Amino acid sequence: GGVLQAAAADVEKAVADIKLPVALRARLENEGACAPACVYHGGLRVGSVECRGAEGKDFHLSKKERQSSHINEARHQKQQEFRKETKVEAVFKYCELFAGIGGFGLGLQPLGGVCVFASELEPEARQVYKTNFGGETPAGNIMDVPTSDFPPFDLLTAGFPCQSWSETGEQGGFADPRGVLFWEITRVLHARKPAGFLLENVPALAKIGEGAALDMILKELTAAGYTTRHRIVNARPLLPQRRLRLYLAGFRNAQAAEQFCWPAWCEDADVDALERESSPGEGRPTEASKGWPNVTEILEPMLSLGTKDGVARYENYCLTPQQWTNICDQELRNVLKPHAICRRLVNPKGAARTLIGSYKNGFNRHTQFVTPDEGEGDVRGRMLKSIHSPDLVRDPVVVGEGVGNVRPPRFFTQRECCRLMGFPEWFEASSAHSAFGADSDDMRFYHMIGNAVVPPVVHDIAKQMLLAGLLDTT
Repeated sequence: GGVLQAAAADVEKAVADIKLPVALRARLENEGACAPACVYHGGLRVGSVECRGAEGKDFHLSKKERQSSHINEARHQKQQEFRKETKVEAVFKYCELFAGIGGFGLGLQPLGGVCVFASELEPEARQVYKTNFGGETPAGNIMDVPTSDFPPFDLLTAGFPCQSWSETGEQGGFADPRGVLFWEITRVLHARKPAGFLLENVPALAKIGEGAALDMILKELTAAGYTTRHRIVNARPLLPQRRLRLYLAGFRNAQAAEQFCWPAWCEDADVDALERESSPGEGRPTEASKGWPNVTEILEPMLSLGTKDGVARYENYCLTPQQWTNICDQELRNVLKPHAICRRLVNPKGAARTLIGSYKNGFNRHTQFVTPDEGEGDVRGRMLKSIHSPDLVRDPVVVGEGVGNVRPPRFFTQRECCRLMGFPEWFEASSAHSAFGADSDDMRFYHMIGNAVVPPVVHDIAKQMLLAGLLDTT
């Protein structure tokens, strides 16, 4: 406690010495420069600006609103309140490249950021972006946008394509056509010279070629006139998901780069990333001691998936008995990882594995499932025990033939995925459905949300950048 108080005092003193715009200082002081960053509720953190807005307003849905038959109307109203409140006082302008469905914007707008340009290649993602943020549809292929079309701005953001670096791909790096899209970022930086940038990618980028790819990127950013700080950040303290991503924070002002420090919760997150569950069914030691959010808090009630209108909906999320049996059989044959099957069922008292773009269509390999919540007791434990029975195929608990009314596990719903990623409750998760039809909606939205950035993480890093003097160009 004393150490944290001393650290908080040091941060507040440093903030007082930095030349901040009046509007920005007022906004940060209202939020609290050293406010707790990991109190969780309903998809975002209670007490954060995303939740309460610049004047203490709550942009979350109440429990009653979430269970109401008018939930869509409530979400729309909260969405409109968020847009109005966060755009009253512009503090800085940002440009969002490879925007996806707007994760960067959700983290920056509460800090006073206003988007002046956005681009995204995928039509479905552009539609979801427009639905939730209003205004014009983001531009398409960034390679087709002339440099002269970019207006002046203060901060460039980009979750540049990760497929060429990801461990789930071939890791072609700059030899992959998607890998060279990084040069579009430096093109804009050279032309517009913003005060800074915030980039995000998969952690494997730091390992490819024993770090050669990252070294090349850092050299190019230096050549563009920036001092860059980078770190692999685990979002676990803020979310019931263990999600490690590489972040690069760049400053034209070298002094601001020296003042910059990563959010304080990153230290505990680093410890968590190296731990294992202390015992089956329990969380890891750090997450348990810190009281971080767990998966149970983000699950939709079974009843909401099983009404007359929702029976078919539940079945759409649920594995068939044969699919689940095949997965069990596949994992149990993995002699190198004898406990691999345990990781395929999410621990409700802990955190989910990293949500990825192939969560739904690649379920045979990496996907983690939610156990049914019917009946009493530890359903996950019962299912795992039954999986190891000699007669796997005919075991009724595994194949869901009705013993204890236990069905095979299911996928996370779209709303649950939004909550796992820290997206606000009002975020419209079915925008792709309305524009492209149900068939495109199911797979495409999982792809989009799995490739998104985490708004609360973006918010906390950007806040530290602003406190360090990002906008001070004197």
